[in-house]
Amino acid sequence: MLRTGFPVLSATLFLAFVPVPAIAVYPDSGVISYTGCLVTAGGGSGGVNSVTAGNNPLKSCGPNEAPIHLSGGDITKVIAGTGLTGGGDNGAVTLRVDDAYSLPLGCASGQVTKSNGSNVWVCANDNNTTYTSGAGLDLGGTQFSISQSYRLPQACGGGQSPAWNGTSWSCETYDKAGQSCPTGQFATGSASSGTLSCATPTALVAGTVYQALGVNTPTYTGEAFSGVTLASKGVPVGLYQVTAYLTTDITDLDGHDDALPPLCVVGTDEPGHSITRMVRGNNTSIGPIPWSYTVFIETTPGHQTISLICRVGGLGIEGTFFDPQINALSISAAQ
Repeated sequence: MLRTGFPVLSATLFLAFVPVPAIAVYPDSGVISYTGCLVTAGGGSGGVNSVTAGNNPLKSCGPNEAPIHLSGGDITKVIAGTGLTGGGDNGAVTLRVDDAYSLPLGCASGQVTKSNGSNVWVCANDNNTTYTSGAGLDLGGTQFSISQSYRLPQACGGGQSPAWNGTSWSCETYDKAGQSCPTGQFATGSASSGTLSCATPTALVAGTVYQALGVNTPTYTGEAFSGVTLASKGVPVGLYQVTAYLTTDITDLDGHDDALPPLCVVGTDEPGHSITRMVRGNNTSIGPIPWSYTVFIETTPGHQTISLICRVGGLGIEGTFFDPQINALSISAAQ
């Protein structure tokens, strides 16, 4: 027995519990969920029992009890949709843009994004900013257009066709294929629709004479010229006796004695329906002399103009002086 000089005091110890706010801690992984029963009625209302890890309580909830789920996490499941990756159903999860849908942010000025072929976008130079116009195209700034010479007319009427006149296209009417005139008639023209116009030719009366008087033709010197029509006459279809008349001067001007007489053609523009003759003379001076010759010429539909055409011909014609003065045709129907 302990004895002292002091009185012994007896005391009772009381422990006081001061409420402290709960601190929620949410782990980044391995989050466990719990299931228990919440008392909903009676003296123990609000109490929880039969709590255990998992999706079911330790024992089935009884009357006036309801199952509850408890967990240290704040999600149930996050699913990454199209264009996103990541997600999960436990702990801290992350979503980010899928590389196949994400454009790089470090491209230099003027660069563009291009696929590397593996669903990844990278920075690259733009190789398609320069254009050139090919055949039939014009390029103005960034706009292409059809070149003028390639543009077909847009206002042609029915049955018309585009035709090139050397500088541009225009609408033209052509005779329709497969047409013909009745027996004994010849085509005289065509309508705007492309249909042939036909008519019976004028009856040819034997002995009818057609005169074609030419005009004075300018003087020609120097190199050969392609030919000058000195006289011409349109006549009906038929056979004609044609006499051509020509008076001309042909003189060698350079003293080389190489003046050549002209070649003259009488006939139509149809192949095989003309005769060529050379005006007689010598190599120094030809004329002024009268010259004429008579031939038979047949005219056919579409080739009914008989002409006298002359030109300087042959070699060594430099300095030749050619001055037709009188020219005429006398055309007499032979049948």
